[in-house]
Amino acid sequence: DATIAKGLQSEGWNGEIKKEQGDFVLWADANLGALKTDLVMDRELVYTFFPTTSGKYLAKATMKYTHRGEFNWRTTRYRAYARVFVPEGSEFIKAVGAMNKEKSDEKPIIDWGIENGKQWFGTFIAIEPGKKGELTFEFYLSPKIIALIKENKYNLLIQKQIGTEAHKLTLNLDFGKNISKANPSEDENNYGDSKFVYNGDLRLDQSFQVELK
Repeated sequence: DATIAKGLQSEGWNGEIKKEQGDFVLWADANLGALKTDLVMDRELVYTFFPTTSGKYLAKATMKYTHRGEFNWRTTRYRAYARVFVPEGSEFIKAVGAMNKEKSDEKPIIDWGIENGKQWFGTFIAIEPGKKGELTFEFYLSPKIIALIKENKYNLLIQKQIGTEAHKLTLNLDFGKNISKANPSEDENNYGDSKFVYNGDLRLDQSFQVELK
């Protein structure tokens, strides 16, 4: 139904990857036969970056998982294929916490590609009941994002995965030069330096604008 489809798109409810021109992060987990284990999983998305001596910016997108359940008829170990979508031109470095399969020491497989105008990296992770786990993708920021920082105007969209509820969100973005203005604003305790620090959640997509000196 074209009318319904248009309405969903106008409200941002259709799940499409946003055509953000600035920095962008979307973390997407795919449950791989883990029953209804999502019900007992807590997640926190952490995004950080900092400048390197080579002129690049090293970025890390990390998902922290906490499994609050136990083995029963609807809950098992959490098994997921996780992908992070970032701006095209981002350069993959490594993945930390990736697995080949649960309880395996085999070398994990890391995938990557281009989809909907975004660069993505993907791999498998498993979390045992009652345990915590982390998966981190390390990469260099896309040259077009570095250009925004050089122009002293940076913007970021963190898009939530459709159907998820209020994962925690933590940002620690070190631009290497002082911040003059940010929206939303930081806590006053964090004013006056080169780092933008934010602690919130992903009940909704979150956008940020930072002006630099």
